[in-house]
Amino acid sequence: MIEPFPFTKEDLEIASKKLADYIDQALIDKYIKEDKIMRKERALNLHRKMWGWLAENPMRSKYQWPEWTKNGGTILPVEMECFACEYCDGSCRHCMFEWVPNATRHCVCERNPKSLYYKWLRSFGIEKMQYAALIRDMPVWEK
Repeated sequence: MIEPFPFTKEDLEIASKKLADYIDQALIDKYIKEDKIMRKERALNLHRKMWGWLAENPMRSKYQWPEWTKNGGTILPVEMECFACEYCDGSCRHCMFEWVPNATRHCVCERNPKSLYYKWLRSFGIEKMQYAALIRDMPVWEK
């Protein structure tokens, strides 16, 4: 003899909805994670591209990068003209780079003589090119 199915139609509908919600949330979580990885890769690539240009053009500022839409390029403006700032929504704690070892503030330390950005801002010629190249080639800080 076959035993009757132990669940009611309502039980199955509730379980089905919970499963669908779980799957939807899993897909959303996966998309958010993939989007964040893609955003990080794009921010890193654009960071390297802009600072590479600055290393080759020591008389120019990052505001003059030809890739910005305001200069005829295709890249929309980002926070502080910095792709790392844009990626972390301006939160230095979440910056992808460690600008100053063991610092609580990173590149925005325009007054911190240890900051590569500070040094780049205040240098000229070959020295400015070298600091831009160091900023371009900074390793990503895996926290």
